Amino acid sequence: MDIKKVREAADSYNKRAQAEGWQSRSDPDLAFGRQALSDLLMVWDEKASSEHAVGGVPKRSAFDARSLKTVLPYLTIVEKTDAARWRYRFFGTEMVRLLGEYTGKYLDEVLPKEHVTRWSFCYDLTLATPAPMRLMVGYQLAKLEYYDGEVLQLPAMDDNGAVTLVMGITFVRPKI
Repeated sequence: MDIKKVREAADSYNKRAQAEGWQSRSDPDLAFGRQALSDLLMVWDEKASSEHAVGGVPKRSAFDARSLKTVLPYLTIVEKTDAARWRYRFFGTEMVRLLGEYTGKYLDEVLPKEHVTRWSFCYDLTLATPAPMRLMVGYQLAKLEYYDGEVLQLPAMDDNGAVTLVMGITFVRPKI
Protein backbone atom coordinates (compact mmCIF):
# COMPACT_ATOMS: atom_id res chain seq x y z
CA MET A 1 0.00 0.00 0.00
CA ASP A 2 1.31 3.40 -0.95
CA ILE A 3 1.17 5.43 2.29
CA LYS A 4 1.86 8.64 0.36
CA LYS A 5 -1.32 8.10 -1.68
CA VAL A 6 -3.31 7.35 1.48
CA ARG A 7 -2.12 10.62 3.05
CA GLU A 8 -2.83 12.62 -0.12
CA ALA A 9 -6.37 11.24 -0.30
CA ALA A 10 -7.01 11.98 3.39
CA ASP A 11 -5.62 15.51 3.11
CA SER A 12 -7.73 16.22 0.03
CA TYR A 13 -10.87 14.90 1.70
CA ASN A 14 -10.24 16.78 4.95
CA LYS A 15 -9.68 20.11 3.17
CA ARG A 16 -12.94 19.73 1.26
CA ALA A 17 -14.83 18.54 4.35
CA GLN A 18 -13.66 21.56 6.34
CA ALA A 19 -14.48 24.00 3.52
CA GLU A 20 -17.96 22.51 3.03
CA GLY A 21 -18.78 22.04 6.73
CA TRP A 22 -19.13 18.27 6.46
CA GLN A 23 -19.24 16.43 9.78
CA SER A 24 -16.62 13.94 8.68
CA ARG A 25 -12.91 13.52 8.32
CA SER A 26 -10.43 11.06 6.89
CA ASP A 27 -7.69 9.44 8.96
CA PRO A 28 -4.40 9.17 7.03
CA ASP A 29 -3.04 6.68 9.58
CA LEU A 30 -5.83 4.14 8.90
CA ALA A 31 -6.06 3.56 12.67
CA PHE A 32 -9.33 1.63 12.83
CA GLY A 33 -11.37 1.23 15.97
CA ARG A 34 -12.91 -2.01 14.64
CA GLN A 35 -10.63 -5.00 14.23
CA ALA A 36 -12.74 -6.27 11.31
CA LEU A 37 -11.78 -3.15 9.31
CA SER A 38 -8.07 -3.58 10.07
CA ASP A 39 -8.32 -7.25 9.10
CA LEU A 40 -10.03 -6.48 5.80
CA LEU A 41 -7.47 -3.80 5.01
CA MET A 42 -4.73 -6.43 5.46
CA VAL A 43 -6.59 -8.80 3.12
CA TRP A 44 -7.01 -6.01 0.54
CA ASP A 45 -3.31 -5.10 0.83
CA GLU A 46 -2.27 -8.75 0.28
CA LYS A 47 -4.49 -8.99 -2.80
CA ALA A 48 -3.25 -5.61 -4.05
CA SER A 49 0.29 -7.02 -4.20
CA SER A 50 -0.69 -10.34 -5.77
CA GLU A 51 -1.51 -11.68 -9.22
CA HIS A 52 -5.09 -10.50 -8.55
CA ALA A 53 -4.02 -6.86 -8.96
CA VAL A 54 -2.81 -4.33 -11.49
CA GLY A 55 -1.06 -1.18 -10.35
CA GLY A 56 -1.69 -1.96 -6.70
CA VAL A 57 -5.49 -2.33 -7.08
CA PRO A 58 -7.00 -5.80 -6.71
CA LYS A 59 -9.82 -7.17 -8.80
CA ARG A 60 -13.19 -7.33 -7.09
CA SER A 61 -13.39 -11.00 -8.06
CA ALA A 62 -10.37 -11.68 -5.82
CA PHE A 63 -12.66 -11.24 -2.81
CA ASP A 64 -14.86 -14.23 -2.11
CA ALA A 65 -17.48 -14.66 0.61
CA ARG A 66 -14.88 -16.20 2.93
CA SER A 67 -12.57 -13.16 2.74
CA LEU A 68 -15.54 -10.82 3.33
CA LYS A 69 -17.35 -13.01 5.88
CA THR A 70 -16.95 -10.73 8.91
CA VAL A 71 -17.98 -7.56 7.07
CA LEU A 72 -20.49 -8.79 4.46
CA PRO A 73 -23.56 -7.36 6.24
CA TYR A 74 -21.84 -3.95 6.37
CA LEU A 75 -20.50 -4.00 2.82
CA THR A 76 -21.53 -1.80 -0.07
CA ILE A 77 -20.09 -1.96 -3.56
CA VAL A 78 -20.58 1.06 -5.79
CA GLU A 79 -19.66 1.34 -9.45
CA LYS A 80 -18.82 4.44 -11.45
CA THR A 81 -20.85 4.12 -14.63
CA ASP A 82 -20.12 5.47 -18.11
CA ALA A 83 -22.46 8.35 -17.38
CA ALA A 84 -20.22 9.39 -14.45
CA ARG A 85 -22.91 8.32 -12.00
CA TRP A 86 -22.53 5.96 -9.07
CA ARG A 87 -24.68 2.80 -8.94
CA TYR A 88 -24.91 0.42 -5.99
CA ARG A 89 -24.04 -3.11 -7.09
CA PHE A 90 -24.30 -4.61 -3.60
CA PHE A 91 -25.88 -3.40 -0.38
CA GLY A 92 -25.29 -5.58 2.70
CA THR A 93 -28.08 -6.63 5.01
CA GLU A 94 -27.09 -4.29 7.84
CA MET A 95 -26.99 -1.37 5.40
CA VAL A 96 -30.44 -2.36 4.09
CA ARG A 97 -31.71 -2.39 7.68
CA LEU A 98 -30.40 1.14 8.23
CA LEU A 99 -31.27 2.76 4.90
CA GLY A 100 -33.43 0.45 2.80
CA GLU A 101 -32.49 -1.53 -0.29
CA TYR A 102 -30.18 0.41 -2.62
CA THR A 103 -28.83 -2.47 -4.75
CA GLY A 104 -29.19 -1.53 -8.43
CA LYS A 105 -30.04 2.10 -7.64
CA TYR A 106 -28.03 5.18 -8.46
CA LEU A 107 -26.68 7.41 -5.73
CA ASP A 108 -28.63 10.39 -7.06
CA GLU A 109 -31.85 8.37 -6.88
CA VAL A 110 -31.59 7.59 -3.17
CA LEU A 111 -29.86 10.57 -1.56
CA PRO A 112 -30.65 14.29 -1.36
CA LYS A 113 -28.50 16.38 -3.74
CA GLU A 114 -26.27 17.82 -0.99
CA HIS A 115 -25.31 14.31 0.10
CA VAL A 116 -24.74 13.10 -3.46
CA THR A 117 -22.00 15.72 -3.86
CA ARG A 118 -20.19 14.61 -0.70
CA TRP A 119 -20.52 10.87 -1.27
CA SER A 120 -19.56 11.18 -4.95
CA PHE A 121 -16.49 13.21 -4.04
CA CYS A 122 -15.38 10.53 -1.59
CA TYR A 123 -15.94 7.69 -4.06
CA ASP A 124 -14.22 9.65 -6.85
CA LEU A 125 -11.25 10.34 -4.59
CA THR A 126 -10.94 6.65 -3.68
CA LEU A 127 -10.71 5.75 -7.38
CA ALA A 128 -8.51 8.66 -8.41
CA THR A 129 -5.86 8.05 -5.77
CA PRO A 130 -6.39 4.89 -5.79
CA ALA A 131 -5.89 4.17 -2.12
CA PRO A 132 -7.78 2.93 0.94
CA MET A 133 -9.55 5.57 3.00
CA ARG A 134 -10.72 5.60 6.60
CA LEU A 135 -13.57 7.97 7.30
CA MET A 136 -15.12 9.01 10.59
CA VAL A 137 -18.57 10.34 9.86
CA GLY A 138 -21.16 12.24 11.87
CA TYR A 139 -24.13 11.47 9.67
CA GLN A 140 -26.38 14.32 8.58
CA LEU A 141 -28.68 12.11 6.50
CA ALA A 142 -32.21 11.88 7.98
CA LYS A 143 -32.20 8.10 8.44
CA LEU A 144 -28.75 8.12 10.03
CA GLU A 145 -28.67 11.44 11.88
CA TYR A 146 -28.49 9.66 15.25
CA TYR A 147 -25.37 7.72 14.29
CA ASP A 148 -21.65 8.17 13.89
CA GLY A 149 -19.82 5.89 11.52
CA GLU A 150 -16.43 4.40 10.82
CA VAL A 151 -15.92 3.56 7.17
CA LEU A 152 -13.23 1.77 5.18
CA GLN A 153 -13.31 2.46 1.43
CA LEU A 154 -11.25 0.33 -0.92
CA PRO A 155 -10.75 0.75 -4.68
CA ALA A 156 -11.22 -2.35 -6.84
CA MET A 157 -11.09 -3.32 -10.50
CA ASP A 158 -14.11 -4.59 -12.39
CA ASP A 159 -14.08 -7.73 -14.56
CA ASN A 160 -12.69 -5.69 -17.48
CA GLY A 161 -9.66 -4.51 -15.50
CA ALA A 162 -10.90 -0.92 -15.02
CA VAL A 163 -10.78 0.71 -11.59
CA THR A 164 -14.48 1.56 -11.36
CA LEU A 165 -15.52 0.00 -8.05
CA VAL A 166 -15.41 1.13 -4.44
CA MET A 167 -15.97 -1.42 -1.71
CA GLY A 168 -17.18 0.33 1.43
CA ILE A 169 -17.56 -1.18 4.87
CA THR A 170 -19.54 0.90 7.34
CA PHE A 171 -20.00 0.36 11.05
CA VAL A 172 -22.30 2.75 12.91
CA ARG A 173 -22.92 3.51 16.57
CA PRO A 174 -25.33 5.88 18.29
CA LYS A 175 -24.00 9.42 18.63
CA ILE A 176 -22.72 10.22 22.07
